[in-house]
Amino acid sequence: MPLVKTQAEGINLADTFAFTGTVSGAGGIESAQSFRLSQDVNGTGSLQMFDPFEEVDTDYTRVGSVNWTVSSGAFSVAQTGTYLCNYHAQVNNSGAGDAFDLNIQLSTNSGGAYTLRSRCWTYSGSNYENASNTFIFTVSATSGFRLRMVAGMVNAIASTTAILGGSNENQTGITFVKLA
Repeated sequence: MPLVKTQAEGINLADTFAFTGTVSGAGGIESAQSFRLSQDVNGTGSLQMFDPFEEVDTDYTRVGSVNWTVSSGAFSVAQTGTYLCNYHAQVNNSGAGDAFDLNIQLSTNSGGAYTLRSRCWTYSGSNYENASNTFIFTVSATSGFRLRMVAGMVNAIASTTAILGGSNENQTGITFVKLA
C-alpha cells in the first residue's frame, strides 16, 4: 500500500502502514538534569564562580541516567553530544543598586582556561531581580570538559547582593538537556 494517497483515494483511518526502514535525525530528548544553588551566597565584588550546587531532589525525576556531575561549582559530563542549557540566577540587593553580568564559561582542559559561551545582564535596585539565558552547545570530548556559571566578567556582584539558593526550591540553577 502506498504511503501517500491522492485526494480522490481519501484517507481511511483503518489503513495500516508497514515500516521496515530506519529514521535518522529524529531523536528526542536523551537525558535531562537540573541543578540548583543549595544556599544563599553573597557577592564578592570580583569574578565569582557559583557554588555549592546540588542536583534537584524536590518533585523531580532525572531523565535518563546520571550524565552531569558537579564538584566545587565545575560541571563535568559523561557523554559527548549536543546540549541545551538553561540557566538563571535570582538575587536580592540590600544596597543602593547593583548591575552584573551572569555568564557560562566552558573549558576543554579541566578548568585550566575557560572561555565565555553565554552572557546575560541584570540590575537589582535594592530588591529581588533575576537573570536568565539559554543556549545550545556541543561537547565533542568529555575528557577535560568543564562548565561553570560565573558572575562578574565585566561587572561583579556587590557584597550587598545575595545570590539566592536553597535545598528545597530552585532560585538559582542550571538545566542540561541532551538533544543528540
